[in-house]
Parts: sequence; structure tokens; C-alpha cells
Amino acid sequence: FTIALTSDDATLYVGGEFDQIGTQARSKLAAIRTSDGTLTFFNPGFDDGDQTIEDDVLRLLLSPDNSILYVGGVFEAVSGQDRAHLVSFETATGNLISWNPKVSFDYIHGRENVDLAFALALNQDNSVLYIGGAISSVGEGVTRVHNLVKFTPDGIYDPGFVSNIGDNLDTAECLLCPYVW
Repeated sequence: FTIALTSDDATLYVGGEFDQIGTQARSKLAAIRTSDGTLTFFNPGFDDGDQTIEDDVLRLLLSPDNSILYVGGVFEAVSGQDRAHLVSFETATGNLISWNPKVSFDYIHGRENVDLAFALALNQDNSVLYIGGAISSVGEGVTRVHNLVKFTPDGIYDPGFVSNIGDNLDTAECLLCPYVW
């Protein structure tokens, strides 16, 4: 279960492994008004139709201006579109943003894919997004990386950023701890 609160305290985004909140259908991600606890219109739909994959939202990150919600987890599709593990949404409309980093994850130290333990960090002007975790490649699987990568929020991978973390998954997450929202 993960949450992200807007800077104006008006909306609380919740993610996890659920199919409804109260009596309303919400798959893995929802937005709740903090004034009265009711759901907003936000309903992106994380059901990819594959019952063998347990879709799960693990991480949420709001941009400093609250305009974009970055979502990470164990999923292959969102709103009927291929999006493996990382997606972003316009918070005003709920629309899926074209950002698609195509991140792949390895099984590391005997961990299951459901424990990717990745972290998301965004700088204050929304120009750099760091992703840490059991990341093995970006793009169409052609660029081999080691657990910490840098992107522009529109999905452009920065190959000049080389973390050299290796296979220490815990280090990849802890490096971002002071900056994770």
C-alpha cells in the first residue's frame, strides 16, 4: 500500500492491490478528496486481463506542482495500453501521459518480481526523474543498467548517468531515501 498527498492537502492518491474502495470499483489506484473522504473521478484501470499477473501499485510520486502522478509497480498494462512497471498521469484529467520508459526488472538475490523495492525521486523543476530498484534494462531492453537510472519526465533516458550500484538493490533504494516523496 502506498499514498501520495497533494501539496494543497486536497487529494490523497492511494495505490496497492485492491479492486474497489467502499462500493466503487477502483483497480489498484484511486484519488480521495481529503475534505470528505469521497472518491474523485480518477480511475485509470490497472487490469491487464492477465489473471496470472498480480497487478500491484507499489510507489506513487507527485510532481512538485501536483500536475503529474508517477506510478510504479507490478503491472504490464494500464487503461488498455502497454506500460510495464512505470506510468504517469495528468492529475487534472486522469489521462495517461505518453511517458513510457520501458523499464525491465531482474530477479535479484532471490527476490520475487513483486518485491521490486524501487524508489522514485523528481527534482523541484520536474526536469529529472530518478528511478532506483532492481532495474536491469531500459528502452526496448537494449540498454543494460544497474538499479539506478535517470530520465527526463518525458521518458528520455540519460545514458551519461552511470550509478555503478551493481546488484545491491537495498543501496539503490536507500540512495534515494532523503529525496523520495
